[in-house]
Amino acid sequence: MGISIGRYSNMVLLALGVFVLVFGARGASAQSDECVYQSGDQYWFIRTFSEALIERDMGDMKIWSLSRKSKRCSKALLSEINDTQNILIGYKRGLDLMVHNLYYYADEFEKFTKPRIKLLLGMHFSSGTEALDWWLENQDYLRFSEKELRLLVDKRKKKMKEPVQELHLQVTMSAEKYWHLEGLGLLKGIKFGEVYVNGWWPNLATHSVYEKLRVPKSELNDRGVREKGYIMALEGHMRVLDFSSGKKEKEILSQLPRIVDENFDTSQSWIEWYEKSKDGLTLSKDGTKLVVK
Repeated sequence: MGISIGRYSNMVLLALGVFVLVFGARGASAQSDECVYQSGDQYWFIRTFSEALIERDMGDMKIWSLSRKSKRCSKALLSEINDTQNILIGYKRGLDLMVHNLYYYADEFEKFTKPRIKLLLGMHFSSGTEALDWWLENQDYLRFSEKELRLLVDKRKKKMKEPVQELHLQVTMSAEKYWHLEGLGLLKGIKFGEVYVNGWWPNLATHSVYEKLRVPKSELNDRGVREKGYIMALEGHMRVLDFSSGKKEKEILSQLPRIVDENFDTSQSWIEWYEKSKDGLTLSKDGTKLVVK
């Protein structure tokens, strides 16, 4: 299964700010004290992207590098590497990044990511959207199977809503930010509970990876807050629409009628309407869309 880590994984690692290997050591042939120490889960994070590592055991450590010619190497304790909890955490971190890249950059990464996801999850997804929806629903209930050497959904834990191992902390979000992101069409998996509304949001500070959110349900009933959030979302849509084309343009044109009680066919019509109406917008009587006063 030696799929080359290649340009994709190198870019992924740099995007995370994870400098897995450093200059100065002599690859996997280096002595242990010349390599950078990594945690056990970091080893499995790297293995998510490639199994073609050059590695060897030295005492209680494993040493690895990306190639025999590499001047960089890393090391980790074998006891940490063999810990099934670290395998689970490392694979989940890698798959989380892989699924999100498939969702955002399908054209560029589809050929690489789909085989790796199939190998590690036993799942084939027809699109990045399908993969992300499944991942957000099931990631907390995954466990590592030593028999199948991949991640499986623990159906009992999922039914009981007891996470096996949580990857993301839940953020308590303001109602205004919720309506802003909802107006942009960026929220996923929204579920209304008795006290909180729960779901997922793309945290741009962490490379657009979706994270958990919750908002007190009572705060979402404030008309003024929803109006402000939708106006912010509309402003955001219009800024992007002004220079968008193709798929992105169609996406925005489909989103606008959700939050505005208008429906135009072209970007130019929306832009002209917005320039005339932006100072006189308010929330409709039923509280679901923006209308002109």
